Amino acid sequence: MTTGRANRQTILRNTRGALGRMGLTTAVAGSTSVIRDATRYDMDTRATSDEAQGYVRLGVRFTGTATAVGATSMTDATLSQFGTDGLVGAIVRMGGSYATITSHTATVLTFTAGWTGGTPALGAYVVDYAHVSKIDYIDPGDGDITIDPVTTDEVVASTPYELWYLWPDDVDVARDKALTTRCAPWRVKPLSKLAEVADWSTAAYATSAGGETDSAGTVTTLAFPEELFTSSMLVTNSGAAGYLASPSLYVQPTQTYRVWGRVSARAETASIRVRRITATAADITLSGTSTFTLRGWQWFEVTFTVPDGCGEIQIWLGGASASCISEWAGVGILPQHETMLSHETRVLSEHDLGHYYTFSLPTSATGSVSWAKINGVNRRPAGDGVMAVFDAPPNCPVYYSERHRYAALQSDYMTKADRTEGDMTETDCNDDYLCWATIVELLEPQLATLNAAMKGLYADAVRRLKDWDRRVGADPLIIAEFTSQGSIPILTF
Repeated sequence: MTTGRANRQTILRNTRGALGRMGLTTAVAGSTSVIRDATRYDMDTRATSDEAQGYVRLGVRFTGTATAVGATSMTDATLSQFGTDGLVGAIVRMGGSYATITSHTATVLTFTAGWTGGTPALGAYVVDYAHVSKIDYIDPGDGDITIDPVTTDEVVASTPYELWYLWPDDVDVARDKALTTRCAPWRVKPLSKLAEVADWSTAAYATSAGGETDSAGTVTTLAFPEELFTSSMLVTNSGAAGYLASPSLYVQPTQTYRVWGRVSARAETASIRVRRITATAADITLSGTSTFTLRGWQWFEVTFTVPDGCGEIQIWLGGASASCISEWAGVGILPQHETMLSHETRVLSEHDLGHYYTFSLPTSATGSVSWAKINGVNRRPAGDGVMAVFDAPPNCPVYYSERHRYAALQSDYMTKADRTEGDMTETDCNDDYLCWATIVELLEPQLATLNAAMKGLYADAVRRLKDWDRRVGADPLIIAEFTSQGSIPILTF
């Protein structure tokens, strides 16, 4: 995982001074219009105007443990580190919640809009402040960097800063555009009538939307040796018969459906249930094993027929015991009669889809998976997305390759709070991959006006981005694609 701040630092390291450099303050220079980095500059031979026209981005961070917390304030009475109003616009994060600071004293932070995510319990906190200023003057003799506008009065020794030759917010804009358009590795997904299990609601249960009952669902990133899928859903019961429910699926009586996936019973016995929502609420009888023990991951596959009078169902994942902990991944559900199946709206075109595969899942702990590529399937536009059209209804679980698009790290780029959001938010996109994609996105619109050095940097970034695209993509598609800078190349065999 990498954050927006870490990615900017990777860009500065990888471009070796072409776009800027990093440093740490060594002392407070006595004024909010001056920061000092004596270590970098006291032996330098730079002219005082060398960094003129550049920018400084500061990231100030405080950590500690709160002594009191309320709906609109947080107190740390053990420290007097906050100063007086220098952190307005910064963000405090605590226990999964965050708030934007509107005023403060040395020990109390106040935020009139309250906590996003609910008032947290007492615990550790992090305060982050992001500030951008224009460089007016650099004195290499003592390492003073004069900036405008002035920064917070809370800048202390060892505060990290970034020195950029271009507007730093433009780098963040380019990063988020790269995440949502250029960076596109292939990931395995279940072809399903429901969203992937990691996208199910973890809110309180609702009849149509699903959610939690006597349990807590947590999205977990999978790692080797179980990284067949990107993430899983960990369901931790807090009461008997706890479960996490899928969104509703509308059905017709006599239709037959297949449900499959992988499960790890971390504690007690995990179980899958299919529940009828309309008419008399009750479990639907399943064929196949529906309860599972022990933590080792195992495949499951069950089928069921929609009973009379039932027009709406949900999948429930959890266990009978109040102490059950179960983990689920790659869960899919398909009707056994349909040949036209819609993809989720995140799939924008046929070019975002690779091959489809049927999987024959094992019926015992010692069995193995067998699979085969499906040749009798076509991709077609459907509404504002894509559908898969099969020659015959799939009679096995189906997985397919999909180009993954990442989410932007921040929603806007105008305020300190926006910058802090991007600095703190994480993405699982590879840091170097994102670095080169960001540089291409940043420089490409200005290509005609770039100097020779910047054109060389752009050409190098394009080459490295293509290398990354070949490494994480290159599953040959059925449909030919005309590639552009930064798109995944298609291999010809």
